[in-house]
Amino acid sequence: ESESPDVLFVLIDALRPDKISTETTPRIARFAAESQNFLNHYSGGNSSRMGIFSLFYGMPSTYWQSFYELQREPLLMQQLRKRGYQVSAFSSVGFGSPAQIDRTVFAATQADALWAPDISELDKNGSITRRWVNWFAEQETDAMQPWFSFLYYDPGNVAAKTATMQLNADNLDVKYALYMDGIKAVDRDVAVVLEQLQGRHKKRDTLIIIASDHGYEFDELGLGYVGHASNFGGYQLRSTLLIDWPGKSPRQYSHRSAHQDLPGTLLADLLNCANPLADVSSGSNLFSGTDWEWLIAGSYNSHAIIEPEQIVVTYPGGMIDLLGQDYRPA
Repeated sequence: ESESPDVLFVLIDALRPDKISTETTPRIARFAAESQNFLNHYSGGNSSRMGIFSLFYGMPSTYWQSFYELQREPLLMQQLRKRGYQVSAFSSVGFGSPAQIDRTVFAATQADALWAPDISELDKNGSITRRWVNWFAEQETDAMQPWFSFLYYDPGNVAAKTATMQLNADNLDVKYALYMDGIKAVDRDVAVVLEQLQGRHKKRDTLIIIASDHGYEFDELGLGYVGHASNFGGYQLRSTLLIDWPGKSPRQYSHRSAHQDLPGTLLADLLNCANPLADVSSGSNLFSGTDWEWLIAGSYNSHAIIEPEQIVVTYPGGMIDLLGQDYRPA
C-alpha cells in the first residue's frame, strides 16, 4: 500500500469562487486550474461557525450545539490521528469565538499544536504563514510521520490601516475594494506556502485543499444585504472548494456539491474507511458527481433548507419563510 499523503487544508474566510482570478488571486487561480475544482459548491452555513462545522463534521449545523457541549472532535480528525497523522493548526483569527473550533474541530488536538498570532502582531495572516513555514521546515527533517495541517486566513486581517477603514466603510464600493484587497493579500500568503511544498525533498505526496467557510454578499440580491450571516441566498452560501489530490487529474466539476460531502470523501478515499457514507455524514462522495437535492444550512440562530428552486428559512419559535431563488417570498 502506498504511503498516506500529507494533508494541507487552507481555509480562506469568505472567499467567493467567482472572485478568484488571474488578476486578483493569481496563485490561487493557478492552483484552481491544476486541481479538482468544484464550481457549484455550497457551504452548510452562512457563518464561519456553521460553515466550518459542515466542512469537518459532514453534518447539518443543527448538531453544532451538541458537539460543542460535548467538546467532541469530528470523526475525520479522530481517524487521522488513529492512522498516525500529526495534527497542527494555524489560525489568523484564533480558535475561539465566533467559530469556536477549539471546542469542536480541534477539541482533542494538543494545545501546543494550535498556533494563533499575538494580539500585538498587525499582519496576522503573515504571522501564521511565517509560523507554518518554520513548522514545515521541522517536519521536513523528520520524514516518518504523515501530517495534517490546517491554515485559516481572514482577508479582513490584512493590516491595521485597512481594518480601521473597514470600521467606517458604509460605502459599498469601499467595502468591495477592501474585500478584493484582502483576498489579493491572502493570495500572496498562499503562494509562500505552496512554494514551500513545491520545494520539498520528502517522498510523501501532499493532498492540498483550498476552501472557504462561506460566501459573501455585496447586495447582489438588491435587498440591502452586505457581508455574511444575514441570509441563505446563493451569494452567502456559494463557496470555494479546490483539491489537488495526488493521482487525480485536474478537472472541473459542475454538479451541486456541498461542504457536507468533504469529510466522507476523505474518510473513504484517503483513509480507506469501508463504511457506507451514510454512516459517517449526510453528504455524498464529491467525485461521484451526485447533485444534492436539498441541504440544511445554518446561521447563528436560524437555519434553512436549501433546494435548487426554493429556500425554506426557519426561525426560533417556529416561524418560516418560503422564498424563491431571488430571495423574495414564493
